[in-house]
Amino acid sequence: MFGVILIASVYGMLQMFKKRVPVYFMLYICGAWCFAVRLIYIFLIQACGEIYNEASSLSFLGIGGMFAFFATANYGTFNSFIDDRGNKIRLIRVVAHLNAFLVAALIALEVFFAHLPLFNIITLFISLFPAPCCAYFATKILLMRSNGDNLLMGVKPLNFSTLLICFGILAYIFFRMIGSEFGANISFGVYTGCVAANVFLADWGRKQWLK
Repeated sequence: MFGVILIASVYGMLQMFKKRVPVYFMLYICGAWCFAVRLIYIFLIQACGEIYNEASSLSFLGIGGMFAFFATANYGTFNSFIDDRGNKIRLIRVVAHLNAFLVAALIALEVFFAHLPLFNIITLFISLFPAPCCAYFATKILLMRSNGDNLLMGVKPLNFSTLLICFGILAYIFFRMIGSEFGANISFGVYTGCVAANVFLADWGRKQWLK
């Protein structure tokens, strides 16, 4: 999986040097690179013969950077463009907020029951803090009707994948807490695969925007 993420990240980085790449998709690719740096960090620790202790590792900050880039991409001009569509957005906002609160509640529960030292709790909190924002924006975009709009059509698959990453990482932490190796491996494969998919979905979305 490390090789897949690295190849996808290199591919995404090369795409960024193309002309007319919207900043929206560049931010998503930068997010994928944050995750790739996390995996490189873990790989180097293990290659040096050290035992990797995930609970006390700073590599979780790579996840925080990834979520921060994903949330930043949707915040601002593109989010305002969606909100300008009038009253029909109100119910969608409510559902999106509920989904964000669900993610935030799961994070709080997992951090509380993890029984980690204070430093590790702070690291985990910083890493997962942007996740509810990602869940909010992804839910809102997915619920909006595209009506043939290339802007929305181009980002819906990307945001669906991002939503899977949010819940996939929380599921991974949960399974690690209860000692389920099978569940942890499955959830790790799902959210890691989605991070790699985001790079290619960002390139696909770029092409939709430039049609």
